[in-house]
Amino acid sequence: MLIDSETVITTLETLDILKNKVDRFHQQIDRLFIIPRLETQPGHIPTISVDSDILKVVDKDNDLSARQLFLDLLLIIEFLDTHLPPAVMSNLSRILIPNLTSRLISTRLSSSVPSTLDDLPAFEGLLGETRRFEEVVHKGGWTREQELSDWVERAPKVWLAKRRETSVDTARKILAKGIGETEIVERSETQTIQAEDGRGAMVSGVAEVTGANDWNAAWSDEEEKHPIPEEPEQPKVEAKPEPIKPAQPAGFIDDDDDDGANGWGLDEDLGLDDDQDEPPKEPEPPKELEPPKESETKPASEDPTPKFSTPQEANGDDDDMDWGAWGEDDDEFSAKASSSTSRHPRKQTISQPASTQTNQSTKSKDITLTETYTITSIPRTLLSLISLLLSEANQLQTNPQYASSPIASAAPGILAIPSLILATFRALAPLYYSVELKSNMYIYNDCTFFSSYLPEEVNEKDVAQIHTFGKRQYSKEMEAQREIFCDYLDGAQGFAGCTDTLQRQECDSAIASTIYRLREIHAAWKTVLSKSALYQSVGSLLNTVVTKLINDIEDLGDISAAESERLAKYCADIVALEDELFSSGGKVTEVYCTNWVKFRYVGRILESSMVQIMGMVRDGVMLRVLEKEEVVDLVRALFAESEIRRSCIEDIRREGI
Repeated sequence: MLIDSETVITTLETLDILKNKVDRFHQQIDRLFIIPRLETQPGHIPTISVDSDILKVVDKDNDLSARQLFLDLLLIIEFLDTHLPPAVMSNLSRILIPNLTSRLISTRLSSSVPSTLDDLPAFEGLLGETRRFEEVVHKGGWTREQELSDWVERAPKVWLAKRRETSVDTARKILAKGIGETEIVERSETQTIQAEDGRGAMVSGVAEVTGANDWNAAWSDEEEKHPIPEEPEQPKVEAKPEPIKPAQPAGFIDDDDDDGANGWGLDEDLGLDDDQDEPPKEPEPPKELEPPKESETKPASEDPTPKFSTPQEANGDDDDMDWGAWGEDDDEFSAKASSSTSRHPRKQTISQPASTQTNQSTKSKDITLTETYTITSIPRTLLSLISLLLSEANQLQTNPQYASSPIASAAPGILAIPSLILATFRALAPLYYSVELKSNMYIYNDCTFFSSYLPEEVNEKDVAQIHTFGKRQYSKEMEAQREIFCDYLDGAQGFAGCTDTLQRQECDSAIASTIYRLREIHAAWKTVLSKSALYQSVGSLLNTVVTKLINDIEDLGDISAAESERLAKYCADIVALEDELFSSGGKVTEVYCTNWVKFRYVGRILESSMVQIMGMVRDGVMLRVLEKEEVVDLVRALFAESEIRRSCIEDIRREGI
């Protein structure tokens, strides 16, 4: 006896086992047809066909088209609807369609979201097929859900999220490859300046100056009345053998010192650093170098040279430092620039303030200041990525091809992705720039290059942050090196008793380690920084060394003749580095190392007799860099109590009154 399907369904419902049977049947359909058909790997796509009353998989092919996908899915659903009793199909559709929709979104639809505009037409075709598939499902009465159409409506956000994700991941991969091939880039600025400023630029020996010929005729007679004072006579320097390389002190640079929050811009979002919200000020014109008088001193953090890539260390409020941070507060070296142009495409980097000097020649001439510095492969690669993103945003907004595209509304969101790429750079650069002494200087140079060549569409705040980040890394490196030099010199314990056997070894080691480190840093940074930035950074470290030595020597209450000779030799060893560290020597050293002239005079005092010291005092030059009481204290430490010493001290104190 045959039993019809309706009777079977009724019996199963009566026994309350129909639902379990339908669930098991759905699992089999899902395993045999649905999951294989949603496969995305070529060669694994099943070909589904219907042979009379049989639904089967006959072969595998490479057809990944959206149209064939939805045709096969509809074939499965329609076959089941045709061959199953309404009661079974009603129960099955409540499970089959929601499960199919969720699986479809999480597999084929999500994986089909393109990361570039090139694949956008295929994605738009997928969205259209998805809409049509849902319409057919609704007409068949198999579901009333609109999950697929909701996903299609969210397509612009989905595409933008995918574009953002792939862009940040690409930036991370670029950084993970390391610095790659380095490149020497040139920065040039054409300026219209007055004659005296042109003279300063040429005297500096830092920047290459062109177009400044025949300037001698422009010097005013006034300048001849104030000749540059001669440098004090240098003591004879004893040649020193190459010192043994010292062990590197612990705690050179610890990446943990920077928690990285600022790299992602979290401090701005949380209000941790409100000052960072303001873009940096427009820079002053380049300060052309005039050799200073002996009576003038200049902070080591200021740069009197033409304004190129010279950094200023970030102290306190980073945003108070302008684009180049090159010592714009120093009126002594302010240039009278009336106009300038820069090769950098982003913006003009030179402002036009009023002149700060008077009684100068008003003749002017155009000159071009040029410097070179070294960057890694990272900034150009990231700039290409940012340019691609901005190009995509522009195409979505202006190209008629995308006028009716559902993705066109995502264009404004693309303009925010460069900010994420730059934040990724700031967060990960300290991890992936690993070139020993050069790491932070490469970061500084790359940030300088970034800030000059970032497209105008990039937010000005992002440009300010990337520039501030570079200055912060420069400052971090300088501070770390200063600590190392102080650790070396602290090992000499103030140079007291420097002629004792054991103490002499400590003092010799401190000076040898210091000299070796200065040479090592100079050799490393010379291949990275521009000449002006190199002079400023090395000059600042040299100033740390000589200031420490001056203080230690002045703190000695009693200096014997042997100790004086030994200390003078230590000073001479440091002085011998001048031509090696500053190829221009002379006045350039005095500009970048604030206490250089003072240090030279302290060295001369150590090896001079009372008569020679008084000769320097009466000459008047020494008292421009040394306080009278400093000279008095040195005289007391060097010479025994006597009537002659008392008379000399009185003469020193009266000098210049």
